[in-house]
Amino acid sequence: MRPWLPTLLYVMCAAAAAAEAPAARPAADLIRDLGSNDRAARLLAAEGLRDQGRSAAAAVPALAKLLEDDDGRVRTAAAEALGAIGAPSMPALFTYLKHDKFEVRA
Repeated sequence: MRPWLPTLLYVMCAAAAAAEAPAARPAADLIRDLGSNDRAARLLAAEGLRDQGRSAAAAVPALAKLLEDDDGRVRTAAAEALGAIGAPSMPALFTYLKHDKFEVRA
């Protein structure tokens, strides 16, 4: 086997996977999904907004509400998204640091 062949195969697979990756959904759609009754939809929406970073600043109020979600993974994804958004989310994060429930503060 040629020594460069595994590297070539890896690069080709990575390129194919990137080509098949779904395009980022619009922030408005993701913000709508944050209010879904489906835990998986809320989780994926928060993760999608995290990936958009600062440009998802309009989602701060909806993400802040998710910090009280019953599901820990959703709360974590919301906190990560707020962190990725940066300065616009700081007032919301500071408010939740004083919350009565430990799970929300953590």
